[in-house]
Amino acid sequence: MALTGVPALTSSASAATLKDGRWCNPARGHFPAGGYYGAPRGPYPHAGQDVTNSTGTAVYAAAAGTVVRRGTGVLSGRTGNGLVISHGGGRYTYYGHLSAFRVPLNAKVAAGQRVADMGTTGNATGPHLHFETHSGGLGSTVNPVSYLAARGVDLGGGWPAINPGAVGATVKAVQYLITQAMALRETEPVRQAHSRPSPPRFPAPPPEGGLSCRSTEILPPRPRPAIRSQEHPARSTL
Repeated sequence: MALTGVPALTSSASAATLKDGRWCNPARGHFPAGGYYGAPRGPYPHAGQDVTNSTGTAVYAAAAGTVVRRGTGVLSGRTGNGLVISHGGGRYTYYGHLSAFRVPLNAKVAAGQRVADMGTTGNATGPHLHFETHSGGLGSTVNPVSYLAARGVDLGGGWPAINPGAVGATVKAVQYLITQAMALRETEPVRQAHSRPSPPRFPAPPPEGGLSCRSTEILPPRPRPAIRSQEHPARSTL
């Protein structure tokens, strides 16, 4: 069950459920082979984590901040449309290969607010989000998966935003229930089709003016034919 349709959160909704300093999932999807942080990419290792999904999939701000860069090739070595959000304290996030922007440059965004759409712009073989986390200044990348995991966020999975108090086992339980519900919705029509009772079977009607071939009428026994002896006739003694 790929869950790709995620409703966008408004700024007010995000502000009501998430506070500054809280982190959330920037996009939903799966990790493609070779798209992990540190993967060999020519002279430089891969600086982020790729999250694959369909073109137009919502991309959300991983935390509250300000859009400080927006456009094509906004970071050295990165291709396609991207934007950079500053979260203060030397922390930044980068979102690359975008098909559309949802916020302008210098916009103040809330955690979980939709800021862009996933795409294939730049050097990309398929639609995905190239997501980076920078700690200690722009250019100091760290592993996005472990960085968000330390903040209670499963990159690529679950909701685009989480309640500050709903972390750990609670989030995992909710995500599990959603997955099971979607799987049940997909298999229910098939299950119902196989569980429908077969139509009743009725005996064939009797032929015109006669009895059914399955008649229970008791008939008298047939006479048994006489049994002829199989012995040879006596030979003549003449």
